[in-house]
Amino acid sequence: MKFMAPKAISPFCCAYQQLSYSKQRWSKQPMAKWNSSIFRSGMMLDFLVRLDKRLFVFFNQTIENSVLDLVMPFITEPRYFIIPFIIICLGIIILWRRRGVLILLWGAILITITDQLCHSVLKPMIDRSRPCHELDMVRLLINCGGLRSFPSSHAINIFAAATYFGEKFLHRREFFLVASLVGLSRIYCGVHYPFDVLAGAALGIGIGLGICHLDSYLGHKYPFLSTEES
Repeated sequence: MKFMAPKAISPFCCAYQQLSYSKQRWSKQPMAKWNSSIFRSGMMLDFLVRLDKRLFVFFNQTIENSVLDLVMPFITEPRYFIIPFIIICLGIIILWRRRGVLILLWGAILITITDQLCHSVLKPMIDRSRPCHELDMVRLLINCGGLRSFPSSHAINIFAAATYFGEKFLHRREFFLVASLVGLSRIYCGVHYPFDVLAGAALGIGIGLGICHLDSYLGHKYPFLSTEES
């Protein structure tokens, strides 16, 4: 038996070595890209957190005003609006009867969804502390509340309600003005960061639109459930 000469073997050895080197190089590239992506994401998150805190300082301290110190705590506390809310609900039922009752029922379902989503799912999952629990020199105008901050339950609820009722009563501008004032009051009073409110507003609008579409779909399929004007 004759053995192959080293010169005959060498091309195959070189090809094998080159293939092995290429595999190692290409296997390292995805990992390097992954690490780079994680690093960039971390840098972006750090930038957003710092920006959020600076915006909080601006709304909570820089624009401090004696009139706002009186108005904002009033706007942000739901207990001040219980009686007007009951009167408005009774007026809706008296004026629109069945349609008014259905609209209020959809509104109750909507707020239940957004409130439970915020308190039972998102806040425990994200677990971000309120500014009044972690920052020094916060101007706290009301009770700080629970430990968790993101997203703002006031914002998600009020913007969901503004979206749905604004669609039904065709007063979107007025509803969103009230919702925006409530969201701003949460920052000014020292209990939420701006991004807490923005995230709550975005989620509230999205869920509110979803309920509007579901309401419309069921109303067309089952006319006795329609909340449209006849």
